[in-house]
Amino acid sequence: MYDSIRPAPHYTSSVATLSNVPVTLPRADSCDSIFPYKGIEQEALISWLIVPRTSNSDTSAYETENTTPHIPEPFYPQLARRSYAEKQYNPLPIQDIWSTYAGSLSFTFAFLLVGILLSAYIRFRFWKYYTEYAKLLFHPRSLVRVNEVEGPHIAQFHFIVDLTNIFSISVIALRGLELFSLEQYTEFLPKPLLLLLLFGSLLLFYFFRYLVLRLSSYLINQPVTSHVIWRQYFFIDRLLWPYYLALALLATFNTALLTPIFTYTGLVLIAVSTLYAQFRILLTFIYFHYNLFYYFLYLCALGIAPWLGLIRWLQLV
Repeated sequence: MYDSIRPAPHYTSSVATLSNVPVTLPRADSCDSIFPYKGIEQEALISWLIVPRTSNSDTSAYETENTTPHIPEPFYPQLARRSYAEKQYNPLPIQDIWSTYAGSLSFTFAFLLVGILLSAYIRFRFWKYYTEYAKLLFHPRSLVRVNEVEGPHIAQFHFIVDLTNIFSISVIALRGLELFSLEQYTEFLPKPLLLLLLFGSLLLFYFFRYLVLRLSSYLINQPVTSHVIWRQYFFIDRLLWPYYLALALLATFNTALLTPIFTYTGLVLIAVSTLYAQFRILLTFIYFHYNLFYYFLYLCALGIAPWLGLIRWLQLV
């Protein structure tokens, strides 16, 4: 069986490779016969590797000098040909960064950052007024004692707390609109602009309420009434400003599962505080023996009409 094995023939002739580089093949009795392409130069080997096959049959490693080398195309297979118009550069339209989810989230964070700074100012500047208001929540004579809280900066405390609440309630309202088909409201307005619109509307309504109270109190010749009603109505909101701010942050920066929970909690808290404020105003009119006609005027102008107008606006939009 071993006698049938014969050594490989002895080659001494030169063979031209694909790149026409002469290569001398090794001798049959040398160890280099195991690696027949050891002597091929690097350029020739690379050229042999990258040339695509022209048929399904294997291409012989040894080609004669008369063989015409196959010159491949720059791209194999060739790319589709394009017309001159297709080759022109058509840049994509620039997308507004505030219209994206990340842009609106960044704007909301910057918006709430103002409320956080205002809350820090309240904590270090007007905290004694807040603690005095908190002691009167379950006080038996809360209606009377609220008007007795005085100080050199009590008006600043009231305005900054109310402004902080407007920042927080605007964000909670925006999150609420997202739960109730926000797309129809953001078709022409991006979310940051809608948030500013909500903030401006609430701020405008805040000053409108104050002017109506002042004007009505002068019309019935009771200027002190507006001051008392103003304090009684915003008493509960001036206690809940940390909770409004916390719910606004949790409803904005949270998971998709917990965001609706905190949003609904904020909306329910706003509704409950509004009803409590209206009930407190009724008790104020009864306790101080104010004119009930003035109460119904206040209720129609500031308690019912704004909500009816908001519902009608949402239906029209």
